[in-house]
Amino acid sequence: MDIKYDNLIGISFEAGKNDCFSMVIKFFDQNFDIKIPNFSRPTDWNADNLNLISKLFPLANFEKIDGWDLRPGDVLATAIGSSNPNHFVIYVGDNTLIHHKLTLYRDWE
Repeated sequence: MDIKYDNLIGISFEAGKNDCFSMVIKFFDQNFDIKIPNFSRPTDWNADNLNLISKLFPLANFEKIDGWDLRPGDVLATAIGSSNPNHFVIYVGDNTLIHHKLTLYRDWE
């Protein structure tokens, strides 16, 4: 399968509209025809006070797995400056990750 993501690169950040979660929604829709609910989320969200990712992702039928046998389309929930996950990263294959501010990172091994 040819994973498409070029149209997701360079989109300006806007909390709740163009953020890491909306990137996941768009990515899954265009690559797998999977419709992920666009859950409402606060713009001043603090993951230390509210573990929103762990609370909402199961409602979208995602499940937590352990290990690093990544496949294109796998979503990584990361904790940046927080004790709880607060940011999504998508593995698109070929040692490439995308995330919002939708910057492309390559060769991260």
